Amino acid sequence: MTGRGAAGAPPQRSVTPLDPSLESRPVPSRRTVQPRCFGPGAAADIRNSIRAFPELDAAADPATFDSSGAYASFGTEYQSSMDDMRRLLKHARDGETVRWRKDEQITPNPTWGYYVFLTSYTPATREKLTRALENLCEVQTHTINSDYTLPILAEEAIKHLQLDLPQFRAIIRGLDLTDDATVIPPPARNLVGLVLDEATVSMLSDLELPKDPKQDFTELESKTIKVVEIRWERPQRSRSSYRGIGRVSVNGLLRLYNLMTLSNGYMEDLHPLNGVP
Repeated sequence: MTGRGAAGAPPQRSVTPLDPSLESRPVPSRRTVQPRCFGPGAAADIRNSIRAFPELDAAADPATFDSSGAYASFGTEYQSSMDDMRRLLKHARDGETVRWRKDEQITPNPTWGYYVFLTSYTPATREKLTRALENLCEVQTHTINSDYTLPILAEEAIKHLQLDLPQFRAIIRGLDLTDDATVIPPPARNLVGLVLDEATVSMLSDLELPKDPKQDFTELESKTIKVVEIRWERPQRSRSSYRGIGRVSVNGLLRLYNLMTLSNGYMEDLHPLNGVP
């Protein structure tokens, strides 16, 4: 990962050493635990309610594009190359069809979203957690409905949304996604995760969403969540200030997902990340 990050980086310096307790009590390299799931994509009948991408793409009628509102300046004609929702659904389709193991025993996942890691287990956090994640899913729904896209693609993207609440990188490795245990493949769900502390859970649980999907979302851009690059490895020395961590706006998750999935991206390319990428 040398050469990534902002240009003009300072000279190399030693990286903060690991916590000594990680030497005596190392984190398991893999763990299999069923996560809690949130969002429309967590529905038991998800495969019966979604449509295959080729069928969906063929049914997408440019005439249904709403050229009013926030995207009036883009013109009245729909341009599929500008549609993040179409790109997102294609990533979801590719995630189902690409195989990283020779035995192909992995059950394809038709959803898009993130693993969410909790760092606080206080009674107040536990009480607010479900509402916080439900609100985060609602923000994505509002963001999708107000984005540059066609109604049929927006509806489908919402159906595919799923947030999973497991226990960090050991879970990702425990999924046995590849034949090489050291490789963590795309999509973005496997590459970056959201980290919620008590303050973030409280902020999300108290979110008040605009009733009008077309309403300006500038206010939400200031509300951010810590995001970590799951496969980031601590270097011995580094010129970069990047340490595998950034912050993403609650309404920037879809864009981050597309950017990270595209070309198997690295979050360091977005450093410093603090808002909508």
